[in-house]
Amino acid sequence: MDRIGLICRYIKEDPRSTQRDLAQKTGFSVGTVNTLIKEAMQQRLIAQGKSVAGTYELTGAGDAFLEQFRVDGALIIAAGFGSRFVPLTFETPKGLLKVFGERMIERQIKQLHEIGITDITIAVGYLKEKFEYLIDKYQVKLLYNPEYATKNTLTTIYRARQVLAGKNMYILSSDNWLRNNMFHAYECGAWYASSYMEGDTSEWCLSYNKKGRITHVEVGGHDSWVMYGPVFFSRTFSEKFLPLLERYYHTPGTEQFYWENVLVEHLDELEMDINRQPEIRSTNLRIWRSCGGSIRDTRIIRTTRHWSWFPGFSSFQSLRFMTSAA
Repeated sequence: MDRIGLICRYIKEDPRSTQRDLAQKTGFSVGTVNTLIKEAMQQRLIAQGKSVAGTYELTGAGDAFLEQFRVDGALIIAAGFGSRFVPLTFETPKGLLKVFGERMIERQIKQLHEIGITDITIAVGYLKEKFEYLIDKYQVKLLYNPEYATKNTLTTIYRARQVLAGKNMYILSSDNWLRNNMFHAYECGAWYASSYMEGDTSEWCLSYNKKGRITHVEVGGHDSWVMYGPVFFSRTFSEKFLPLLERYYHTPGTEQFYWENVLVEHLDELEMDINRQPEIRSTNLRIWRSCGGSIRDTRIIRTTRHWSWFPGFSSFQSLRFMTSAA
């Protein structure tokens, strides 16, 4: 993660930001932010704000510096059957299920549009024709994965490799529901979003170093940061990752691999940071159960800043709400 780039991004997004504001947004200490601001000023990427004391503004050089981090587009994975949603998915792909009256995939598309990302590709498979209306409505592109029924997400990413090559791209799941928009026009390094889960979990648990780089992943753990939700591939990450992915695709026995299996086995050479979503509190928020394709109230779930999920709820284990505590 380019830390100076992150400082520049937040200053561009909000020129009123003070050092304390930047520390809160980045998760860095105030001392670290102070050091990064000095470095950015020495490189003439930022300058003291002219209107409000204690704030900063991006220079022309800073704008040019940020361009390398501009997000080019998004790939939304929507090829799978969604077996854990049965019977809801017999006629409706899981990404087209409605939460609070809104289709999950449409909400993500609109949030991407809000920050200027319009180059969106949806990887489809099961009931692919159901997604065709999105072409006219949002000018998205559909990419068909003919192996969706027999293989896992490694194959979906392989089929989309030309979409990712040489670009900065979000990788999203169609069954995420984001209350707040967590996307940005600029991302300063590859990351995997993560939420803290208390107690025992069977999720993929992350270990990371002081700079936030993921160093180890283990399936199952206790009181752990776990993989959940959006991912970002920088072009430099994809340059190293995609050749490895292609090699795995052609290796017998990898048919049921997730693309994350490739990441986990090559963390020594693939640099990806944890994007921790700060936990606000456990709260009473209702899960929504489907009736006619719309999700209704059934039981309590646990929320974090951006998302919630339904551990142990048989029909909805894979459905992830990205939300803020209400």
